[in-house]
Amino acid sequence: INKYNANHLDKIVEWLVQDYPFIQHFIWNNLDPLMNRASKNPDTIPRLNDFELELHKAMSLLEKNGCTFRVERVPLCYMSDFQHCSTETRKMIKQEERSIYFLDEKGYVTQKGRRGFLGYSKAECCKVCSLNEICAGLYAAGKYYAFAELYPLFISREDIINKVNGYGKD
Repeated sequence: INKYNANHLDKIVEWLVQDYPFIQHFIWNNLDPLMNRASKNPDTIPRLNDFELELHKAMSLLEKNGCTFRVERVPLCYMSDFQHCSTETRKMIKQEERSIYFLDEKGYVTQKGRRGFLGYSKAECCKVCSLNEICAGLYAAGKYYAFAELYPLFISREDIINKVNGYGKD
């Protein structure tokens, strides 16, 4: 997700589902502003509210068409109805582990549960959010994103955990 496609994510989904029906799984990666090319071109970095509505419409279309999907680097407060599709949240809930070798100063990192989410932080308002324990927070806060963009949610954490774990499905 970048500044230039943030306002038409649903149109991208419509096109892909129509012209490439064999694609059944999608991953929405919010742009990593800490990567060299993005940091050298800050005009490509979207504000969170630039894509909140469009991402919801895109995820709704994918769900309607029977596709699976994940979303990365988007705080849960910007993923209404689809928090269970957050890659970071799923890793925390399922205690999944993955090893990553970054080519920069981060080097080798192992992520498991809440451990290893480099570059994420939370705002003061996150302390009262019902999803605080299963949300990675805001990536690249303070430099490219502002804590003022975050807001607390007061929805059932257990419902999201159950969706991630596959409970309650028909």
